[in-house]
Amino acid sequence: MNFVTPPRYGHAVFCDDVREEAGNKLSYMGTYRGLLISATPLPSVLAKFVVIANFSEPMADPVMDLTVRIYGPGQEDDDVPLFEMTIPAADSAKVGLVADTPVENQRRELMVPVTFAPFPAAAGKIRVQVIRGDEIHRIGSLLIREPDAPLSTNAI
Repeated sequence: MNFVTPPRYGHAVFCDDVREEAGNKLSYMGTYRGLLISATPLPSVLAKFVVIANFSEPMADPVMDLTVRIYGPGQEDDDVPLFEMTIPAADSAKVGLVADTPVENQRRELMVPVTFAPFPAAAGKIRVQVIRGDEIHRIGSLLIREPDAPLSTNAI
């Protein structure tokens, strides 16, 4: 059996807070698992909300600009996102290679934590994308709903 790693992939973490710890560790507080059920009627305001966008690509790939976009509930891809940041290729190229390891076995990792304080919560989806050249990588979404709202099977 051969293990296969996709060439480029990502994921997003949605939580109430993130803390840096000793030893290069991160602690995520109040992590959501695909669904945020509001404790109050929507729309409402969360004091703090954090989205961590993670993206991985082979170190052997050509270095390109990467753009992280976060869309709020009701937004489409052609709307102005809640958050957008471009990481220039020159910054990504500064990632160091590991000695004595073939470059084809190494990966370039991107982690972008985004804190919204306060965050205007409304029913719908928060979506996270990473754009690399003409590729759009959908790396995560979070459904926000009221506590008594029915959850359909295609909601997430």
